Amino acid sequence: MLRLDHITVAANDLAEGVAYVEDALGIAPPAGGAHPLMGTHNHLLRLSETSFLEVIAPDPSAPAPTRPRWSRSTTRAHMRRWRPRRGS
Repeated sequence: MLRLDHITVAANDLAEGVAYVEDALGIAPPAGGAHPLMGTHNHLLRLSETSFLEVIAPDPSAPAPTRPRWSRSTTRAHMRRWRPRRGS
C-alpha cells in the first residue's frame, strides 16, 4: 500500500516559499535544516505522525552543488510533487 510521505513546495527563495504556504494554510512551517550536497535548505510542517510538508529552496550560503538539484529553479513558489512511502 502506498501512503503519503511528504508534499514538496519548491521556491527560488525560502522566505517566499514559507509565505506561500502561510497564505494558503494560515500557518508558517517551522525551520527545518539544510541539504549540503544539494545546496538547499527547508522548512518542515508535520501533517501527521508519518507525513509532512516540505518547503525547499536553494541555499544562497551553500556552495553550488556538483549535480542537478532535486527541485529545479522556478519563477514562483508552487507545489512541486508528493512522495509516497510503502508500507502500512
